[in-house]
Amino acid sequence: MTENSEIKDIENTNDLIFHIENFIENYDSTKFTKSDRMKIFDNTRKSFESRKQREIKKIDDLQKRAERGDKKAEKELHIKKTISEVAKPLKPKSMDEHIKIINSNIEKIFTNPDFKNQKKEINSLIPTKYELYQNYPNPFNPVTKISFDLPKDAKIKLIVYDILGREVTRLLNSEFKQAGKHIIDFDAMKYNLASGVYFYRIESGDFNAVKKMILIK
Repeated sequence: MTENSEIKDIENTNDLIFHIENFIENYDSTKFTKSDRMKIFDNTRKSFESRKQREIKKIDDLQKRAERGDKKAEKELHIKKTISEVAKPLKPKSMDEHIKIINSNIEKIFTNPDFKNQKKEINSLIPTKYELYQNYPNPFNPVTKISFDLPKDAKIKLIVYDILGREVTRLLNSEFKQAGKHIIDFDAMKYNLASGVYFYRIESGDFNAVKKMILIK
């Protein structure tokens, strides 16, 4: 078998070898003998063939699991097929064709239902309205958690008062918080508070709310 036929066989095995072939051929021939180059080609071919067989076996396994109703396998199979399609080495004839290929690949990835579902899951984590929740545990000693929801980024005040309406502390003092769910720890021991009833109030723009909590030592 001649060197040219060997190279042709490698290219047919995996198009990715095209890039490795160019890389090797750009070297000064005095650095590699013909025998050295053949060994490099042969080892590279075997490596890609081995990886290709492992990938085929894994895709077959995912296909069988998906056919049995395994949703996780179905998603992974779809992702692998999409990536495989996008990762194919292509040789555009012009810059316009190259741009079209890139745009097409971007569309394939970002119209992936798994990507859409992930986006929906992220959006579902953002509350639709302001909400101040009852602290937990309540009654507490000495630490409790105060949670609240923000539908948008905002500056927040979270103030604790005693039963006479005197300010005990500001857990948040006009601090910027991103939209989402938030939990703040309140440790009564830091303020040497006695057992009794306390209130916590949240303020953000036009929104404000108050809840009662009970400290028992």
